[in-house]
Amino acid sequence: MEAASIVRIPIGTPEDVRLTVENQIRQNVGPGCYINSSQKYKGKFVFEIGNSFHEILDDSRLNISPRIRTRGINSVFSVDVIDDKGRYAILLPDISIIVESMKRRMNSVAAKSEAVIVEKAYDRFLTIPTVRMALNPIIQILDAVDESEAITLKDVYHRKGNKKIQQYMDFLIQMNFISYENGKYVRGSRFDEHMSSESDERLHKLLASVLESGMEYLQSYFHMTMLTPFVRLSNSYYYPSGSSGDLIWMYPDLLRSYEMRYYNYARSVKQINAQARQMKMARIFEKHDGYITGEESLFSDYCSAMHC
Repeated sequence: MEAASIVRIPIGTPEDVRLTVENQIRQNVGPGCYINSSQKYKGKFVFEIGNSFHEILDDSRLNISPRIRTRGINSVFSVDVIDDKGRYAILLPDISIIVESMKRRMNSVAAKSEAVIVEKAYDRFLTIPTVRMALNPIIQILDAVDESEAITLKDVYHRKGNKKIQQYMDFLIQMNFISYENGKYVRGSRFDEHMSSESDERLHKLLASVLESGMEYLQSYFHMTMLTPFVRLSNSYYYPSGSSGDLIWMYPDLLRSYEMRYYNYARSVKQINAQARQMKMARIFEKHDGYITGEESLFSDYCSAMHC
C-alpha cells in the first residue's frame, strides 16, 4: 500500500498503537471511522478500518417523523503500522483511495440488497409484460424441450438467427436446464426438478429459476437490461424500509429521491408512477391513497435475508 501520510510514534504496547491509530483515522479521515479488526503479521500491525454514517429515512406521511439510522460499512481500507528505526510508523492511505473504496463497498451492499430482491421476488418480476417478452427466446427453447423432449436447433429457429439461439442454448446448458446428448437438446437436471408440475405452471417455475440464478449473466452477456429499472426501483424502496425496520409510505416524488440517492439516476415522477403501477400489478408494491408501500410478505422475506 502506498501511504499518503506517515505518522511516527514511540514504540508502545499493542493497545497504545490501537488507540493512536483510532485517533489518527478519526482526525485525518472522518469521525465515523472505527477499527473493525486488527492483527500482527510479519512484524507489522494491520488494522482493518470501517466507517459508519447516519442516514435520514423520510416518510411521506405528515405525522411520521424522519428516522435516523446508522449504517456501518466494515473493512473500507487498511492501515499498516511498521517498525521504522526504533519507532512505529503509521501508514495512512490517500483520501481519494479511501473514497473510492467506500463507493465500492456501498455498491456491494446495494448489489447484495438487489440480489435478495430478485431472489425473493423473481416470480413476481416475471408477471411484468416487458420482462417476460425479453425472455421469449428462452421461453421458446424450454417450451420446445417440454413438448418434444428432444429437439434440434432448427426446432427453435428464431428471427434473431441460429447464432443467437445457439448462445441461449449454451447458457441453458451451462445452467443445467437442458443438456446436449446424441446431437439433440434434452431436459437437464434443473428442468427435471419441475416435472411434477402441470405444463403452464412448470414453464413459469422454470423461468423463475432461470431469472433467479442467471440474471447477472443475462444482463451482462445478453444485454437483457429490461429488468434493471424494476430492480432498482424495488431496491430504492425496500433498502431504506429495511433500515427503518418498517414499511415506509412514499409519495412517488419521495421514491424518486431515494432512487437518486442510491443510484444518482434522475427520472421524472411520471416515469416513477408508470413503473410503480406495473409493480403494483406484479405484487411488488402496493398503493394506498396515493402512497406507494411495499408488499408485506415480500418485505418480511427481504428483512429475513438482509437481517434488518
